[in-house]
Amino acid sequence: MRVGNRISFVWQGSGSLVERLAAPWSHLLLRLAQHQRPIEAIFSCSGVAGVRIRSKMHDIGVRKEIGVLEFDDAPVEPVECVDQLVLPASFLKGNLGASKLVATDNGITAESGLALRTDSGNEVIVVAGDYPFTLAVLVDGSCIDQFQPEYPMQSYRELPFAQ
Repeated sequence: MRVGNRISFVWQGSGSLVERLAAPWSHLLLRLAQHQRPIEAIFSCSGVAGVRIRSKMHDIGVRKEIGVLEFDDAPVEPVECVDQLVLPASFLKGNLGASKLVATDNGITAESGLALRTDSGNEVIVVAGDYPFTLAVLVDGSCIDQFQPEYPMQSYRELPFAQ
């Protein structure tokens, strides 16, 4: 959602996004487009509605766009996916710390990424990809498929989620 020079995450699910992200997760499912880049990431756990993440492009100048993450409820039933990753056991404990990864370009600040961390130091990074509507995903520093973020990782600022 754009307000002035800031584009925020969009949450179209039930309850609080922060609380949902802090829930226990056992798997990270990725849907790949025909070009073999992730276009959807779903945090899931048996019997619990998951959280689906996608990237939406926003115009910020002439022929210039920036990706912002959008979240919604994912179905409880298994989802067709191309890649499925079993997350480290520490993600099953819940109480995950979530941070926003914010990019600034052309005078626009955009919430373009997410970092989820456990107390034991495991982490998942999901950011808008360098190709429109794609995602780049890292789990504990290892890339899933091709890790191609929209901006170099050092250019993102990490900010806490507001309730």
